[in-house]
Amino acid sequence: MAPDAISCRKVGVGCGKLAGSLRNGSVANVPDDPPADTDLDPRVVRSRQCVLQATVQLMAERGVPAVSIEAIAERAGVAKTTIYRHWPTRETLLADAWMSVGYPEPTAPPATELDERVAQIAQAVGTRISTPPMSVLLPDLLAAAERDPKMREMKDGLLRTRRRPIFDALQDAAASGALPRDVDVELLVALIVGPIYYRRLIVQEPVTTEFIERVVAVALDTARHGLAATPMSPISR
Repeated sequence: MAPDAISCRKVGVGCGKLAGSLRNGSVANVPDDPPADTDLDPRVVRSRQCVLQATVQLMAERGVPAVSIEAIAERAGVAKTTIYRHWPTRETLLADAWMSVGYPEPTAPPATELDERVAQIAQAVGTRISTPPMSVLLPDLLAAAERDPKMREMKDGLLRTRRRPIFDALQDAAASGALPRDVDVELLVALIVGPIYYRRLIVQEPVTTEFIERVVAVALDTARHGLAATPMSPISR
């Protein structure tokens, strides 16, 4: 066995089955076979994924605050020292577990028109937060972030990463002239993503394609009429 390889024994369910046995929904979207990393022994890659899957499962079952390294080690069938060899802190492991949650890839090719392209990205956001395990994990992380500064830091970093595709698309549109160059991209992201989170997490209604298209149309129309300019820019009234 390679020095850093983790030996995953069967604990309740095996490592390969961890992705399909949540009490509060399926974790079928957690990749069971991670992309190959030519710099790592395949056994190390596979064993790391075993720990990540166990972590995702426990977060969804018990809630983020209740997940400990001890519980992860027991579920994955590994020693705590081995986990710490790969993740120096609990928070780094939780963050990696969050980022390991996969989602179905869009079936349609990227749209060329701005409105359609932004709607595609926004639809992906709606699908992500409506599909287990994220539909279970996200509300819990938001609650934990209110009480724990470390969880807040992790939440902020994760959300920055997740919003990058829509931010980049809008920023590119402003640079190319498809939107006003003085548009406040941060505000525009909030105008698009905010209603999606509100509908899913607060009123708990389905995030439909029709809803997404209306939100995007209103937000982009607002920007095109100069009503979403940066605070430092003059706005004609």
